Amino acid sequence: MAKTTGPLHSLNAAGSLAGALIFQHGLGGQTTKRHHRGNQKPTAARLAQQDRYRAAVADWRALDQAGRDQWLPDAARYGLTTYQAFMRQALAAPHAPVGIQWDGGASIWDGGATIWLS
Repeated sequence: MAKTTGPLHSLNAAGSLAGALIFQHGLGGQTTKRHHRGNQKPTAARLAQQDRYRAAVADWRALDQAGRDQWLPDAARYGLTTYQAFMRQALAAPHAPVGIQWDGGASIWDGGATIWLS
């Protein structure tokens, strides 16, 4: 809903009208323009980023309070919330593609010498 001021609502308007027109005020004065809705399909890269974000959010929601509290030091260091610190790390490192199984340390690159501690 557009917000208007002045007599007969004619001096100033800001906002949108029925999702079709946009009223705004800038350095050049009052302007009105047509609302443009993008009609392009998302790219493969954009869809991949959305999937990474969804996976990171699901990982965060799966954490209990103790798991979330482990992010307090990183959050304090950068002035972030624990959620922001977690998402920063989770989105920096890509998740393994769906369907990839861990090979128990028998990877070719290390000849199976990897030892995972639990």
